[in-house]
Amino acid sequence: MRMHKHNTLTRAGAVLLAALLCFGLLAGCGKKDDGSGKVINYPVEAAPRRLDPAVARSPEELLVIANCMEGLVREDAEGRLAPGVAQRWEASADGRTWTFHLRGDNHWRLPEKAKELLGEEAFAAFDTQVTAEDFVFGLERARSFAGGYENILGVRAVDRRTLEITLSAPLAQTGERSGGAILHALARGAAMPCRRAYFEACGGRYGLEPKYLPCNGPFYLTRMDDVLTRLKPNGGYREGEQALPGTVNLWVEPDALLRAKLVGTEYDAAIVPGAMEREAPEEAGRTELRNAMLALVFNCEGTLGEANIRVALCAALEPQALGSGGTGLLPGGVRAGDGNYRALAGMPEGIKHDLARAVSLADAAKEKTALRLICAPAHETLLRRALQAWQRVFRLGLEAQVEILEPEDLEKRLEAGDFDVAVASLSIEHSSAPEALQALGGDGGGPARYRSPTLEALLLAAAQTDDVARACLQAEEHLLQNGVYYPLEAGSSWLLLAQGVEGLEVSPAGDLIFFRGVRKWEK
Repeated sequence: MRMHKHNTLTRAGAVLLAALLCFGLLAGCGKKDDGSGKVINYPVEAAPRRLDPAVARSPEELLVIANCMEGLVREDAEGRLAPGVAQRWEASADGRTWTFHLRGDNHWRLPEKAKELLGEEAFAAFDTQVTAEDFVFGLERARSFAGGYENILGVRAVDRRTLEITLSAPLAQTGERSGGAILHALARGAAMPCRRAYFEACGGRYGLEPKYLPCNGPFYLTRMDDVLTRLKPNGGYREGEQALPGTVNLWVEPDALLRAKLVGTEYDAAIVPGAMEREAPEEAGRTELRNAMLALVFNCEGTLGEANIRVALCAALEPQALGSGGTGLLPGGVRAGDGNYRALAGMPEGIKHDLARAVSLADAAKEKTALRLICAPAHETLLRRALQAWQRVFRLGLEAQVEILEPEDLEKRLEAGDFDVAVASLSIEHSSAPEALQALGGDGGGPARYRSPTLEALLLAAAQTDDVARACLQAEEHLLQNGVYYPLEAGSSWLLLAQGVEGLEVSPAGDLIFFRGVRKWEK
C-alpha cells in the first residue's frame, strides 16, 4: 500500500531495496542455488597412506585414486566402460594390438606446494596436458607392481596423443565384452598415467603427501593426514565436466555406529555394516549394497594345512542344520566385466553334504586333530552346531577349543592368523570378481592364508580371457572344493544418504564411490 501511495522512489532507494531483497531471498538475484559448490563430508574407516596408483591397495586409497585420477577408460558405478582420457580406441584385425586416441582437454593439476619439489621455474614450465608417454610410464609400473596386466606385451606412444598396446593373446573386438578383461584392467587404479619427470623428482615419495601426487581426475588432493583427506575440484579436468562439489572431506571415523548416527549432521553420506543401518536417522536415504558373505574360514597354515581334513569338515556339514541356503562365496554385488557375476556365472557346486566321504577322510587322518574355533557372540550357536557335526565324524580323533570373542578381538585374531576355524563376515572390498577372488586367496592372501599354484593359474587366466565370469567361477569352485571357505549366508552393507544430497555414485559392492556429480541443498 505504501508503494502505491509514494510511487516515486529515488534511484539509490531502489538499488538498496533490490539488494535487500536479493540478500534476504537468495533466489531471484545472482546465481540460483543448484546444489553445487558445497562441502561434502564423508567418513572412511582409516586414513589413506599410499596414493601411488601402482601400489595403492586399501579401500580408502582406491577411493581417493578413483576421484583424483583417470585412466584411458573409466568404469561407472555399475561397471560399464566409458571413454576416459582416451576418447576412442580400436583393435587390429588379429585382436592383439589396441590403439587408443587421447583427448586433448585432460590436464594434470599440481598442488601449489609442488613448487618446493620442482622449483619455481620448472613448476611454471610444467606441461599439464596428459600425454601418451604418461600412460607408457604408468602401465610399465602397473605391469611391475599389480596383477591383471600379464597379457600386455608392450606399450608405446605413437605420438603425443596416440597410445598402442600389444597383447600376448587376442581379445574380442565386438560384442558386449569387447576388449574383455584388459579394458576393465585399464580402468583400475594401477593403470593410471604417471609423469616420469615428476615421479623421479619425488625421490621415492610419490603419493605420500599432496605435493607428491599430480592429479588428472575430477579432483586433486590438498590434504592427507591421520584425521582428514581433502579433495578440491580439478579445473583442468574435461572441459564442461568439472566436479560439482566445492570440497570433499574424507574424515577418518572407524566407529561404524558413529558413522551411522551422524549422517545428516556431521556426514552427508556413509557406508555401514548391515547391523548398523537401523542406527541411522529415520530421514536418511538407504541403499543396500550386497557386499558381504558370512562363512566358515579354515586357516590353511598349521593344523588345517592338509586339504583332506578341511574337505572332511565341510562334507560333514548339512546346510539346513546351519541355517544356510547353500550360497556361493562371492556375494550378489560382484561384477564380471560389464555384468553381474552371479547372473553370468551361475552358482558353484561347492562341497556337498556327504557323511560317508567325511568319515572316510577323517579316518585317514594319521593324528588327532585339535582345533581352535572362534566366532562373535552372534554366531556361537551356529559354530557349536558345526562342532557337533564334526565330533560325530571324527569321534575321539577331534579336540576343540571354542572361543567367543567381541567383534574387534575377532578381527584381530583373523588378521594375526591365530585360529583354525572362524565364523567370519567377509567384506568384499572389490566389485570386480577377479580382484575379489584375488583378495580371498591369491598369493596366500585373505584370512584363510591359502596358497596354490593352481589357483594362481586360474586367477591369471581370469585376467587374460574374454569370458571373465567362467574363469572366475573355476577359481571360486577351487576355493570351495579345497575346503578353504564354507559359505553360510550372504550379507549386506548400507549406503546412507543425508536429506538434500544426491548424485553420489556407488558401485554394487560399495568399493567405487564417485563424488563428481554430488549436489547438496542446505536445510
